[in-house]
Amino acid sequence: MRYALVLSSMALLLFSSLGVRAAANLKCDKASLDRLATDIVKLSGKERKKANKQLNNAKAALESGDTKKCQRLVDRISVGSSKPSADVAKVPAAERPARASIDAVVTQFVKDFNGKDAATLAFHYAEDAAVFPPGQARVEGRENIQKMWEQAIKSGVSNLMLTTSEVEESGNLALESGAFSLDGNGPNGTVTKTSGKYVVVWKKTVDGTWQMYRDIWNENSPAKAN
Repeated sequence: MRYALVLSSMALLLFSSLGVRAAANLKCDKASLDRLATDIVKLSGKERKKANKQLNNAKAALESGDTKKCQRLVDRISVGSSKPSADVAKVPAAERPARASIDAVVTQFVKDFNGKDAATLAFHYAEDAAVFPPGQARVEGRENIQKMWEQAIKSGVSNLMLTTSEVEESGNLALESGAFSLDGNGPNGTVTKTSGKYVVVWKKTVDGTWQMYRDIWNENSPAKAN
């Protein structure tokens, strides 16, 4: 329920303690926007929301053919003063165990979900990710995954909790399984408690970070209203 191609040099640029802008070596093209997408996920608070908005506007400008506007937006994305919240970020991504990196992303995913930030949720997934929600058709691609989570959040789903049981790493892929719980809107204003299990296939990017590639979950039992 929760990934982007980023070069190591860009990670250093984005998270410099001196605070620099992210556009010095970036062009208005899909590859550059993808690089920014993963780094923006690592930000926190207002800076992340601002950078996400600028990134989405840059994508729209690129799609419409307005490359000058796109480039201006890329140049404007500022991430200098933010740092990843997890301690694991102090270790170069390529040197981290898969479990440590995935645990950090899962923690941030829960924060983003409960903060009703569907746009940031989507950036935890790879561009070619697929999600298999219970009782629904397969959801393909990051943009459609964002729409799916937007609908879920609007429906009143909240208070997500994720507990990772195991992570098995094999090359550039890792398999995570665990349990989840969340609240939903029941009849007559009641709260529906739901619990279940999930499996996520993670894909390692060229800079050593991990993104969600395949995501599937289901309930343990029918939801009950309190």
